[in-house]
Amino acid sequence: MSVVKKINILLARMPVIVNTFPAIALPCLVAVLKQNGYSAKSDDVNISIRSFPNTNYVDGNFVSYETQKAFFEEHKSYFEGWAESVISSGVNVLGFSLWRTNENITRLTAEIVKQKKPEIKIIYGGPGAALYSPSDVLESKVVDVVVWGEGEETLLEVLEKFENNESLEYVKGISFLSKDGFVKNNPPRSEIEDLNALPFIDLSGIDIEKYPVKSIPLMFARGCSWRCKFCECFVTWKTYRTRTADNIFNEILLRLKEFKRERYYFQLYDCALNQDLKMLGELCAKIISLGLPKGTITFGGCAKIMSAMDFDFIKKLSLAGLDNWAFGVESGSDKVLKLMGKPYTAAKAEEVLKNGYELGIAQSYNIIVGFPGETEEDWDKTISFIERTSEYVNDVNFCYMMMSSSQVQERFKNNIAYNEGFDAKKWVSLDGTNTFEIRVKRMERLEERILKSTKLLKKDPMHYVKKLL
Repeated sequence: MSVVKKINILLARMPVIVNTFPAIALPCLVAVLKQNGYSAKSDDVNISIRSFPNTNYVDGNFVSYETQKAFFEEHKSYFEGWAESVISSGVNVLGFSLWRTNENITRLTAEIVKQKKPEIKIIYGGPGAALYSPSDVLESKVVDVVVWGEGEETLLEVLEKFENNESLEYVKGISFLSKDGFVKNNPPRSEIEDLNALPFIDLSGIDIEKYPVKSIPLMFARGCSWRCKFCECFVTWKTYRTRTADNIFNEILLRLKEFKRERYYFQLYDCALNQDLKMLGELCAKIISLGLPKGTITFGGCAKIMSAMDFDFIKKLSLAGLDNWAFGVESGSDKVLKLMGKPYTAAKAEEVLKNGYELGIAQSYNIIVGFPGETEEDWDKTISFIERTSEYVNDVNFCYMMMSSSQVQERFKNNIAYNEGFDAKKWVSLDGTNTFEIRVKRMERLEERILKSTKLLKKDPMHYVKKLL
């Protein structure tokens, strides 16, 4: 006979985040908690902003603290009502998934909950947790625990301590405020090696129909096998681990039974869906073996330009249901790609895009403007690359190279000027050849050439789409 747990936990994700797809992290945790006897639910509060009268605050992944606060104040009655509903439901532990773009709204909502019912334990986790000093959130005594990295094993241990009214002293992977008022940072926890041992994510608390893209969340792996110099994925995931093809296929079969649809679209939440080509090939073979009509199963997500990925392999992906992917191409200059730590050439990227286009896969890619070491000649090569590949893609997205202080100190201290007033967007190279003004002029030069193209149309300042001919 299983022991009834006293803890009733709710895991929530607050606005403002681009909410095209359902969240996946929270239902991952809910599945593990339920498996261990806890009453657990998830709530993607972020989806509610679609019903608000003003959603102009949503600005990709760069929503400032100021706009978050303005959004909160405008809709404060909603957040107060949400807090009341949490309290009245009997929740005694509330976990928040923290992102850079919802940190302020999360904090303000947590303060309301604590003011109304101080006994509720509040836990911070998620990718945004690693971006902040634990003292900033713990010393206010609004947040009780900050979980770093993967949450499954850590959250279970924290709840066990809460359940038994025991100290958090030896729980790995957390920070908390000790009884004497000091912030205690415990040692990190090793990441879960065997992802197959985790239960399939719990989708019972997600209303997929509320999302613009009514996709079914799925993840092949965690982490990234590369260490690109501009990317901070390693802050969230230290190592790369993948599930087996059998394990993923069994989850797909479960969803086919659960949802009873004519069409099943699976959104991949991986850093890149094609990191393990052997596993992916095996999975595609299993999907193809089902003999379902074309389009019954489709999937898509972020992907890498893999040197070993030829036309025949991409064709296999297409036959299994791959109908869209988004690449971080980042540059059309081989020199810059090498500086970034990318293990492919611009020619290989062009080849992959051409093959995908010929197979009818919807494609997009991203370009970084002004990576350290990029020259005007390199940028000209990138513009030429975009011109050559524009017919193969639906979207080309641009972003200025953003630079965190940790990146400068760990990776670019010999390239970038760093001082107390360092600006993540308007950084300057030590030799003065790469400034924000220069990066803006590069975008202007690109626009002059691209707008002459018959292939691409400027939709937003940093977003070009395929022209409808």
